[in-house]
Amino acid sequence: MRLIFIKWVIPIAVQLICMDVMSVELSGESSLQQRFYNNRANTMTEEANKHWHTSFAIEPQLHWLGENSTLSFVPYLRVDNVDSERNLLDVREFMYVHYSDNIEFKIGVGKEFWGVTESQHLIDVINQTDFADAIDQESKLGQPMLNIATHQDYGSFSIWLLPYFRERTFAGVDGRLGLDVPISDKPLYESEQKQKHLDFAARYSHFIDEWEVGLSFFKGTNREPYFIEQGAKLTPYYAQMTQTSVDLQAIFDDLLVKLEMRYRDSLENQLAYISGVELTQTGVANTQWNLGWIAEYSYNDTAQALYQNDLFLGWRLALNDFNGTEMLFGISQDLDNSDEYAIKLETSSRINVHWKWQIEAWLFETNKSDSPLYSLKQDDFLEINIFYHF
Repeated sequence: MRLIFIKWVIPIAVQLICMDVMSVELSGESSLQQRFYNNRANTMTEEANKHWHTSFAIEPQLHWLGENSTLSFVPYLRVDNVDSERNLLDVREFMYVHYSDNIEFKIGVGKEFWGVTESQHLIDVINQTDFADAIDQESKLGQPMLNIATHQDYGSFSIWLLPYFRERTFAGVDGRLGLDVPISDKPLYESEQKQKHLDFAARYSHFIDEWEVGLSFFKGTNREPYFIEQGAKLTPYYAQMTQTSVDLQAIFDDLLVKLEMRYRDSLENQLAYISGVELTQTGVANTQWNLGWIAEYSYNDTAQALYQNDLFLGWRLALNDFNGTEMLFGISQDLDNSDEYAIKLETSSRINVHWKWQIEAWLFETNKSDSPLYSLKQDDFLEINIFYHF
């Protein structure tokens, strides 16, 4: 990615010199992560069978603010003491943004998020997943892009040109939360242009009364690889893809209604959707606490998909205290197999203005060897994170 990145950096750096910089802001976050695995790994390496896995990450943020323009630089470094495949030096963001009336212009490396649901982000497609970092697919790699957006009374419309593809990161044989078979570091592509294929995306969003409506389109390299067995390894195969999607969200007093739906044409045609509600109770038990009740149903017409017919039930507790203490508990249940489910617990709170702690726990269960969840069956874990904000 180095040469491609330099090609993007030079124009942005020149623009920075020319722009009227009014202020510069430096902030960021560092974290120390400790994961505990109670069970032995499916792999045969002794490193993977260590109970404690430790990693350190730092993500500084530098922002130049001009009258009508901004430039942001957000590098990211992660080092793991067990799995070298989790070691990563990435540019999460290096983005120049210019505002002119109702037009917004962006060029550089950045992130874009699409979606409204809790248990999975079905339509989110622009950025590649940093799967080695977290299995919930919340962590994303920086994506080179050019974006133009306009915000009008009739809605917001955006288009993206994506000139470079990022490969998905995976845990190595010494790590956990990966596949049982080693993954090749030499992926295959359907396009002869491989990583240099020019992808295109567009999105329209608008508020109609209580409803927020989003329509999205993507044509380019599929961020989710297929896998081909080659000897003792699995080789990622990145096919071309056309995806059309819709997302809806509406608030009726304390009730939040949401839907994500996509149709994907890749190596196979795929229809998938997730819909649900979230009801928030305020002042629980005569306190300042808020309790959210979450229910989401997921459908995917691909037989081996992880969420092909699943129900997610969750509870979100916010104490509304000075430290911002929150807790989320959820269970995703396969409705075709009562013995297949995943349970997640996440809680966090600030210690002071600079320090924050977070605890996360996952439990996986399935008795089907052909299930996507089977490779995680032995990888139940407890994770403790300490964050320092500067």
